[in-house]
Amino acid sequence: MARVSRKNVKEQEFSLAVEQYAFLTALYVRLSMEEQEGDLTEKIRNQRELLLEYIREKPEFQLVDIYCDNGCTGTNFDRPQWQRLMEDAKAGKVNCIIVKDLSRLGRNYIEAGNYLEKVFPFMGVRFIAISDGYDSENLKPEDTGLLLPLKNIINASYAKDLSQKVSSARHVQRSRGEFTGSVVPFGYKKDQQRKGRFVVNENEAAVVRQIFRMFGEGESYSEIARELNRLRIPSPQGKLWRYQSIRGIIANEVYLGRMIQGKRCSREQDIVTVENTHDAIITENLFEKAQSQREKISFHRENDKSPKAADEEIYLFQGMLKAANSGLTLCKTCYRKQAGQVLVKAYRSPKALDKEGNSYKLVMIREEVLLSIVKKVLFQYISVLEDTRIAFSQKTVQASCQRKIRRMEGDLQALYKEVTRKKELLSDSYQDLADGILEQMDYKRIQKQYKEEVVRLEQRIRESEKEITDYRQLVKLENPYIAVLMEFGKSQEITRELLSLLVSEIVVISSREIQIVFSFEDEFRSLCTVVEEESSER
Repeated sequence: MARVSRKNVKEQEFSLAVEQYAFLTALYVRLSMEEQEGDLTEKIRNQRELLLEYIREKPEFQLVDIYCDNGCTGTNFDRPQWQRLMEDAKAGKVNCIIVKDLSRLGRNYIEAGNYLEKVFPFMGVRFIAISDGYDSENLKPEDTGLLLPLKNIINASYAKDLSQKVSSARHVQRSRGEFTGSVVPFGYKKDQQRKGRFVVNENEAAVVRQIFRMFGEGESYSEIARELNRLRIPSPQGKLWRYQSIRGIIANEVYLGRMIQGKRCSREQDIVTVENTHDAIITENLFEKAQSQREKISFHRENDKSPKAADEEIYLFQGMLKAANSGLTLCKTCYRKQAGQVLVKAYRSPKALDKEGNSYKLVMIREEVLLSIVKKVLFQYISVLEDTRIAFSQKTVQASCQRKIRRMEGDLQALYKEVTRKKELLSDSYQDLADGILEQMDYKRIQKQYKEEVVRLEQRIRESEKEITDYRQLVKLENPYIAVLMEFGKSQEITRELLSLLVSEIVVISSREIQIVFSFEDEFRSLCTVVEEESSER
């Protein structure tokens, strides 16, 4: 037996310590909509504690993050936190996933099986389901046979059956006039004596009556919201009032003592209306008066629309403009001047409230003003590009650029050679292992080191190749944005297609002041930098 030196023993201990933290671990927690009964926080906490307890005494698992999908069905994998977890796994941030049981992964047996049998092995991810005793690193014979698919099928059937039972139970509850939602309407609170029933919250009910009264007297949604914010009356969310909140209250028949549920269901027969389930806050007359006012507003909006051309025609800057004060997208509009003979196209900001509940100042700008400013700025860019073309046509600048390209290509070739050398060393280390020159632990350590170096070098190669390609395009002025710009210089015509290519966003500050964000700014800046560098070298 070969004698092992103390140095080798220390290196082996170091290698073991490194390998103990080989698994970058993610804990995944999920609670479905159907399971959201009782104390939801406690259920989530229990899952988290179980997973944390599992890895607490296992130093080989290094916790990266806990991913929690609360209220997400297990019948598909379109879940926000699951998608984030998969992105982290693809990026190499995670190589081990631990769940409470297989049903937390998913109840669709086909997709769950695909992850277990194909996706995770391909990504090099270890998967552990604690309660089911499943560990992809230490698979038992029964896990690869009939048992695992059978568990997934049972989970899928359970999810479907549970969903049907919950839907039926909720329909029965709604038919009895019991509230099955999660948020009690503003103006009411839960009845502690009767499950699924409301009692009037007098403080909030007074606000509801005030809203209906003001609206019936002709006040708009926004005006009511401003008044409530001025009086510092908290909204249902505890924040500032918005016109959407006012509009929702005005349209809600719950304030007549009527319970209407299931409106979001796909079938009309699932909508259930029950009368006199709780005390009304407003009278039938006040409610009808408010609905009549709603109809008037809808009627006026339909008849006060801009001329037909504004609705049918696609405006040049449509969807590109944002108000500087609110950050909202400007809407297209138009008006007539000179006794109705001339149609003026324009854009205006939508009505909105700031954090203090005050209306943002209206921002409006005519399309002809936008065209004038954009044309002027584009011609300035073209003027600089013409100077750049002249600079690149000089032999001294061309020679300087070619020297830089050769230097960059030389550095790239050196990277290629270094990758080849590392791969050869990797191959030689395997031969040393086979010949008994290297111990198993030393081989693993060297192999890991060389592989990491190869990955880093290949990343630098990709970056260098892109840098050379980009630089060549700049020197030859082959950038597509530049080609479009130069074409515009010939035609001097601004089209929707041209704006879509060249403009990312236009921020409107006032009726004559804008800030333009161009799509080609980075490329243009790089091009100017190249000219400056080559001129200074010359």
